[in-house]
Amino acid sequence: NISQLTTINILVLKNLQEIISEIQGMTLYDIKGLNLLGEPTDETTIEVVKREGTSMSMISRVDKDRRLKGSKRTIVQRGNVYVGKGRKDNRSILCIPLVSAVLSRANRIEYLMLLHINFKESVSLSARIKALGGKYEHIKNIVLESSVSWSDTLLEQVEISELFGRSAEKIGEFIVSGIGRKA
Repeated sequence: NISQLTTINILVLKNLQEIISEIQGMTLYDIKGLNLLGEPTDETTIEVVKREGTSMSMISRVDKDRRLKGSKRTIVQRGNVYVGKGRKDNRSILCIPLVSAVLSRANRIEYLMLLHINFKESVSLSARIKALGGKYEHIKNIVLESSVSWSDTLLEQVEISELFGRSAEKIGEFIVSGIGRKA
């Protein structure tokens, strides 16, 4: 339900539509035990409530240990959409925090929807920059700090799944090391 998305996450998802070609699977997690401010505690739990597609055959750490921790905990803390790679399987993922549909718990994250995605093979430079959002400036600053002049075309050196699957630091280092090899 779109009412379970924050305004900023709606904008992020709109920009990501231009780079995602396919959703292969989905896991919906229920988040329980947040504090009064909607923040995770040591007692916060996560539970799989639904799986579809490729996710049906996957085993999740959550199946054995229901404590909310790691990347999923960070996503709940920050409330932001996350695009990256699975820590264990290295698959491209999109994780979307969903807030409560109940008015008395509005703006409290109740679910995480994790999607296994594929990226489009050909994505324009402008679509890459738009989809990167704030990460674009972070990458650019890392490159500039290395005394390398910036050009947006440097982003074209990075495979799309890496551009959205790795941290800004790793991407910046990759770009700088590529320029060093060419010099």
